[in-house]
Amino acid sequence: MINVKSISCLKNNYILIFFSITFISAAMESGYYFLLPYLEGQGIAIGTLGGLAMGICYGVSLTARPFVPILERYCFYNKILLLGYAFFFLSAMGIALFTDTLYSAIIWRGFAGLGLSLVGVSLTAYERHFIPEEIRGQSIAFITIAYSLPSLVIVPPM
Repeated sequence: MINVKSISCLKNNYILIFFSITFISAAMESGYYFLLPYLEGQGIAIGTLGGLAMGICYGVSLTARPFVPILERYCFYNKILLLGYAFFFLSAMGIALFTDTLYSAIIWRGFAGLGLSLVGVSLTAYERHFIPEEIRGQSIAFITIAYSLPSLVIVPPM
């Protein structure tokens, strides 16, 4: 016989896992609010390209997102998520260690855009796959709170 309590616990665990992953992803992206002051502090002239340095991530993500489902046909979601987080890591390390001009910051932010598209699409597909239909709407509404929560919790104290 199936234990209803254990099924309910499993559903809540999935929601907590997806909430946490979403929060971590959004928190990584929130850290880039400080990219331009960081670059200026490193002596890199921002000029009129500051907006491009911040926005290239979203442009790359917008362009790459339609192709992620094609990649998902050949790889399971967890591999796509790992690849997306690898791009996030590469971007952060590149900005921290190898950015000596604004143009290099733009390139590294492009890598963050690839990570954002891979993680965003895969995580959404994962949620649809693992969260049971009867609680999917409620749980996805809860999970979306994790997208804006870092802006309220992490950014102001910094």
